[in-house]
Order: sequence, then C-alpha cells, then structure tokens
Amino acid sequence: PLREMSTAVSINGVSFPGEVKPPQDGDVTIVWKNKKAVDIYIVVRTYEVPLQITISLLLDASLEASA
Repeated sequence: PLREMSTAVSINGVSFPGEVKPPQDGDVTIVWKNKKAVDIYIVVRTYEVPLQITISLLLDASLEASA
C-alpha cells in the first residue's frame, strides 16, 4: 500500500504527486518479542508537510483459538 500511495496520478491532464513519499529502507520494521508476539513499525512521509507519521500496530490473535 505504501508504494501504491506514492505513485503519481493524472486527472484531466493534471499530474498530482502521490499521497505519500515512496518508502525507504528501514521504514518497515518487524520485531519478534517472542514466538507469539510481534511488533510492526511503519514510517510514512507525507508531501508538502514537514513531518513524518509513525504507526505502531499490535495484532491480537487470541480470537484464533476460538475459531
């Protein structure tokens, strides 16, 4: 999704830059805490805004046991 959002589009002949800059090496980091826990960190850099957005995601797979 980061690469798709970083692609420019053309609307009525007007080119618009992607919503975010293409990802760089190290922008997605996966850290295994143990065999059942993983941390995923994603860095997103926007255009025209002097900041970056960092997203942390926690996956709770406890519902898999009941499925």
